[in-house]
Amino acid sequence: MTEEIKKQTLSLPTVVPAVAIRDVVMFPGMSLPLSVDREKSIIAVELALESEGRYILAVSQKNPDIDNPAENDIYHFGVLAEITQNLKMPDGSIKVFLQGLARARVNKLEMNPVTNTWFAAVEYLEEKDDDSPVVQALMRKVLDEFDHYARVSKRIAVEGVSFLRQINDPSKLADTVASNMMVKAADRQAILEAVDVKTRLEKILKLIT
Repeated sequence: MTEEIKKQTLSLPTVVPAVAIRDVVMFPGMSLPLSVDREKSIIAVELALESEGRYILAVSQKNPDIDNPAENDIYHFGVLAEITQNLKMPDGSIKVFLQGLARARVNKLEMNPVTNTWFAAVEYLEEKDDDSPVVQALMRKVLDEFDHYARVSKRIAVEGVSFLRQINDPSKLADTVASNMMVKAADRQAILEAVDVKTRLEKILKLIT
């Protein structure tokens, strides 16, 4: 982990309001537009907006069809995000834009009886820098396979692959590729939870191929 990232994670909150999201898994660096309409989630967003940093934890539901998820229905590994934009809608829902900042493991997830919303005690996992020849080779292979994947699927702009080739940081590359893959949410979650970048790239390569 670079010194810059270490400094950033030291300043991030260890207890934060949490919102359960459906059908999508966030990654660090990812921008996510989100329509929030459940009461617990609306309260979590409002609390985040009132706090310094406007931080909220985005955690994915295991089953997107559950309207009122319990603790066991939510993955205990998510992404701390900053709410960069918000808009209150006439029906009471809130549209927000989230910017993913850091991987976060949930050590404790509790429903606050006063605010009636989830709060998570989290820790930020240290990513070890890995610029080994093996990782460099994996990066090239992932880029080549993703290029082919984009051309075959026709659902991803091929121009985006050229942008990916400008990314030198293996962790950022892995997360950017993963956030653009059309795969099951459970597979994306497995990639998110792979803190070791070599393991993450291997999982991505396996899914692409």
